[in-house]
Amino acid sequence: MTNSSKSEKVQTEAASHSLPQQRPTATLSPETNRVLIGLLSRAEVAARLGVCVHSVQRMTRKGLLPCIVFNRRLLRYKSEDVEKFILSAVTGKGRAE
Repeated sequence: MTNSSKSEKVQTEAASHSLPQQRPTATLSPETNRVLIGLLSRAEVAARLGVCVHSVQRMTRKGLLPCIVFNRRLLRYKSEDVEKFILSAVTGKGRAE
């Protein structure tokens, strides 16, 4: 094997290993996209409340913060519900209704 064929082999092997495998992404239906507009993700709620995402998850699980469940991994929160939660936390009234 000559030097040029060795370097070509090394370059092709390096090129094949350097590209990350892309995972297929799920596309949402137009109806779901329409509903999601105006709703907040768990991270956005956490930023508004000044807490971590796990705290938002815990509050949701306890029923303190209502959410809309699209599937097991896709939860969204209404802005009004987050504002009610903040008011209820400030006034000490308990769960946001």
